[in-house]
Amino acid sequence: MQLGGGCGSGTLFTAAGGNPRMILVLVFFIAGSFLGSLHLPFWLALPGINPVVIYKHAGIIGGWLVQLFLIATVLYGIVKYESSAESTPAKKAQKWVSVGNTAGFTLWGGKIAQALGFPLEGYPYWQWENNSYALQMPLISDVTSVLNIGIIIGATTAALVIGNFGKNLTAVGLKSALAAVIGGLVMGYGARLSFGCNIGAFFSGTVSGSIHGWVWFLAAFAGTFPGIKLRAAFGLKL
Repeated sequence: MQLGGGCGSGTLFTAAGGNPRMILVLVFFIAGSFLGSLHLPFWLALPGINPVVIYKHAGIIGGWLVQLFLIATVLYGIVKYESSAESTPAKKAQKWVSVGNTAGFTLWGGKIAQALGFPLEGYPYWQWENNSYALQMPLISDVTSVLNIGIIIGATTAALVIGNFGKNLTAVGLKSALAAVIGGLVMGYGARLSFGCNIGAFFSGTVSGSIHGWVWFLAAFAGTFPGIKLRAAFGLKL
């Protein structure tokens, strides 16, 4: 996400706004997500633990208290860090898109691969009932794809209305383009393995009480630090 410049939904609406670099990120996000679908059974077959749902172990009230404690701990850490670090506040708030959309990217990659004659029959992910069905049906029948198309139409329309469409039509430098390619591939691959991005994996996981949401958060948070270092190496703004 640090190299790409956004999460799944952030990449989608920014690309729809006419940003050429984010269009590049989106293309390789789809490619990475499709590649992840081919390898997903291997990762799922590795040793693991049974699903842990906080509410099942602590009850509804206890689960909420555990969640609030975890959220408070994160907020305390952020405030503590910000108060001791020299930083410049953001000039304006970042936009949010509240929808999980990475599964749609995987399907788009699958349909492109299928159209190019790639033999998907030999890959378990595409033989799973829901995925096999989605692959056979028109794209417009897939709920996540429709949501993604809606985001594209909405973001493009909004950008045109406010005169912001294509405002960043500047040439993408080689280093920036390489970062976009790497960021898109890794982000797409990771989103498929973790069954989502910020919204699908983190928010959906934590709201449902599944501990995997917090595991995703810790991994993403840890990856942010080397990601920031890499941004500097690729000449991206910090």
